Amino acid sequence: MNIDIKHTGKYFNTLVVLFVVVLIVSCRSTKLVPEDEYLLNKLEIKCDNPNFNEGDLMPSIKQRPNRKTLGLFRFHLGVYNLTHSKDSTKADSTWIRRMGKIVGEPPEIYHPSLRYKSKKNIVNFLEHRGYYNASVEDTLIPDEKNPQKAKLVFNVNTGKPYYIRNFTYSITDPFIKDVVLEDTSKSRVKEGMIFDSENLMKEMERITGLMKNHGYYYFSEDNIHYYADTTETPYKVDLTITIKKSFEAERYFLDEIFTPQKIKKVYFYINFDRGAYAVNKEQYIEQLDTVKVDEFYFLIDGEMKLKPEVILNENYINPGELYQRENVTLTQKNLAALKQFKLINIIFKENKEKEKSVWNAENPWLDAHIYLSPSLRQSYSVEAEGTNSSGNYGLAGVLTYNNRNLLHGAEIFSTKLTGSLQSMISSEQEERFLNTFEYGAQFTLDVPKFMIPWQTERFVKQYNPTTNFSLSFNHQNRPDYTRSLGNTSFGYSWHSKNDYYTHSLNPIEYYTVKIFDFDQVFMQQIDSLYIKYSFQDQLITASSYNMSFNNQNIKKSRNHWLIWTNLETSGNLFRAFAPTLNLPINEENAYSIFDLQFAQYIKGDIDARFYQEINRSNNLVYRVSMGAGIPYGNSTQGLPFVKKYYIGGANDIRAWQVRTLGPGSYNGGALYNQIADMKLLLNFEYRFDLIAFIEGALFLDAGNIWALDPSDNREGAMFHPATFYKEIALGTGLGLRFDFSFFILRFDFGVPLYDPAFPLNERWLGTFREFQINDFTLNFGIGYPF
Repeated sequence: MNIDIKHTGKYFNTLVVLFVVVLIVSCRSTKLVPEDEYLLNKLEIKCDNPNFNEGDLMPSIKQRPNRKTLGLFRFHLGVYNLTHSKDSTKADSTWIRRMGKIVGEPPEIYHPSLRYKSKKNIVNFLEHRGYYNASVEDTLIPDEKNPQKAKLVFNVNTGKPYYIRNFTYSITDPFIKDVVLEDTSKSRVKEGMIFDSENLMKEMERITGLMKNHGYYYFSEDNIHYYADTTETPYKVDLTITIKKSFEAERYFLDEIFTPQKIKKVYFYINFDRGAYAVNKEQYIEQLDTVKVDEFYFLIDGEMKLKPEVILNENYINPGELYQRENVTLTQKNLAALKQFKLINIIFKENKEKEKSVWNAENPWLDAHIYLSPSLRQSYSVEAEGTNSSGNYGLAGVLTYNNRNLLHGAEIFSTKLTGSLQSMISSEQEERFLNTFEYGAQFTLDVPKFMIPWQTERFVKQYNPTTNFSLSFNHQNRPDYTRSLGNTSFGYSWHSKNDYYTHSLNPIEYYTVKIFDFDQVFMQQIDSLYIKYSFQDQLITASSYNMSFNNQNIKKSRNHWLIWTNLETSGNLFRAFAPTLNLPINEENAYSIFDLQFAQYIKGDIDARFYQEINRSNNLVYRVSMGAGIPYGNSTQGLPFVKKYYIGGANDIRAWQVRTLGPGSYNGGALYNQIADMKLLLNFEYRFDLIAFIEGALFLDAGNIWALDPSDNREGAMFHPATFYKEIALGTGLGLRFDFSFFILRFDFGVPLYDPAFPLNERWLGTFREFQINDFTLNFGIGYPF
C-alpha cells in the first residue's frame, strides 16, 4: 500500500523536530550521573588471538554502555534524561516521566564489582574453550573532555591452548562399543583438535542420540564421562571417553550390560481431554472406548472423526521394533503436519508384563502412549478493511470458511469470498468515487497423501507429501475495461527430511483471461503500443515447479537464509499436438482452443534473502530477486498480462508507488503501461529497536523492469546488457514497525535517489529537482517487507 505524503508533511516535520530535541539532549548524557561516579561511555575488548572476536567475548561482560541508535547516538538515554530531573527528591508522578521510564534507558553507571565479574567470566570462557593459561588486564580510562565519562578496556591474552594428543574410548558393553566405533567418522572430537569443552558437550549429545536411535531408551549423558590427562606433555591432553552403566562403584560384568528396549504396545488417545485427565486419571481412561486396528490400540473419547489409517500413515512407532528417538520425532512432526491436533504428546512407559533377565537388567519392553487433543475442525471469519492498491483507495470485505477434516481424512478445505470497491483514475485522468467493482471466489483442497498410482510408502513417510487442488474466479469492473480471470490448478508439495527444503510441483495450471467493455479513450491510448496485446483474451496452460530453502532455527537466534526459486512453462504440449488435433489457426498464425489463443513461454524466478543478526537490538537484511519470462512459438503477442512483471510499492522499491517505475528508462506515465518481461530487485535494510514494541529501519532499494521482446516499441524499455546498469533505479528511506505480537504494522517513508525516467545527466536527486518533504512516498503494510 502506498500513500503520497503531500498532506502529511507537517506531521513529518514535527517528528523531525522532536527527534532533533532528543538528539541534543542525548549529547548531555551525564546529566543524571552522580558526582565522583562515571557513566560507562565506551567498552573495548582487545584480544591477541584472531580466533576470538569481540562478539565471542561480549556475552561474558556483565555491564555494557547504553545502547546506540544507528550506532551513532544514545536515543534512549536522551529520552530518559529529557524526562527526569537530577533532583531525586522529586516524585516521578507525571505521565511524561512514566513514559520516559518506558521509552528511555537510565544511564549505565560504572560498577567495579561488575568489572571484576566480567574479567572472571572472560577467563572462565577461555578455559572452557581450551585456553587454561588465559589472562585479562582491565583498565578504566576517564574521558579527557568529560571527567564523568569513562572507557573500560579489557586486554585479553589467551595464551597457548591445550591440544588433544591421544583420544580413546573405554566401553565395557561390547554391543555399545560396536555401535560407537562404527560411527566415529561423525565424532565431534578428533586428535589434534583444541581441547574445547564445547566440542566435548556436543560429542556427548551425539553419542546419547546415537544410543537412543539404537534402542537404548534409558541411556543418558550421565553414562558418559571424560578423563583428561595433562601430565605427560605440556599443553597436550590424553583424552578418554568412558561409557558405563554406573560410575558409583565397581560392578559385575553382567551388570554393566545395557539393555535395548523394544515397543510392546502402541496406544493412541483420540480427542484427549487434558482437563478431565488431570482431575481423575484412572476414571478418565476407564470410560474411553477401545478399538484395535491391526496391532495398534485407539482409546477414543466420544466420536472418532478422523480415519485411523490417516494417523497410522504418519506413525513411525511400531510394536516389536526397537525404540528409536528419531522415529518419535518423525511421528510428532508428521502428526503435527496434518493440522488436526492442538496438542501432541508422546510418552513411553514400562510395559507391565515385565520380562527381566537373570542379571536384573532393565525391562526390555516399552509401551508408547500418544495423546492427541483435537483442534477446532471448522471456522469462519468476516473481515472488512480499507484498501490502497497502486495508490487507489477503497473498501473490501472477505468471508472465509475453513474445514480441517472435510472427508474424515484430514483434508483441509478452504473457501474465500471477496468483494471490493475502489476509486480509480480512468484513462481520461478522472478519479470518481468508488468507480471500480471487484468480486471473486477461491476454493482450495489439500489432501495429505501423494495421489499418484506408483507412490511408495517409504516416500510418503519420509517426505510427508500433500496433493493440492485449487479453483478461483475473479471479476473486475474498471473504468477502462472489464476483466474476468479464471484459474484451476492441481499439484503436489512435500518437505525434505531435514525440513530445510520445501518442494511444490504443479503439472496442471489452467488460466483463462477475458477482457471486454473497453473504454474508447483507453483503446486509443494503447492502440499504437506493443502493450495492447496484453489486453486481449488469453488461455494459459502452465506447469511449474518451485523450491524454497529456509535454514532458520527458531530455537536458536542466528544468521539464516531464505531462498525461493520457481520454473514455469506453458503451452508446449498443446503446441506439439496442435496439428494432430487439428486446432484452428487464427489471423496471428497461432493455434487456438475454444477461440482463445493459448500462451507458450518459459519463465524463471529466484528470490534470495539473508538475515544477519548483529546483536539483540540490531539486524541487517539483504535481498536479491530476479526473474524473466520469454515467449515463443504460439505466443505471438508476448507474455500474458498476468505473467508480466511490475515494480514499486510497499514490498519492493518503496520510493515509487506500484507500477510507476520502468520499464528501463521509459517514461510513459500510465500504470497499465509499466509492465515488462524481466525484473531485477536489490534490497538492503537495517532494522533496530527503538522503544518497547516499536522498531526503526533504514533501507536502500534498487532495481527495474525491462522488455525482452524486440517487438516492444516503448522507447527505452528494452534490456541491453551493456547499458542496463544505467537504468537501475535507486531509492532510500526510513521506516517504523509496530510489533503487536500477533501482527506487525509497518510504515516506510521512501524517497527516490536515482530516477532512470529522466535524461541521463538529470537522474540523481538534486538534478531533476531539489529535495522536498513531498518527495517522500509513505508505504503502509502488514508484516515485514521481506
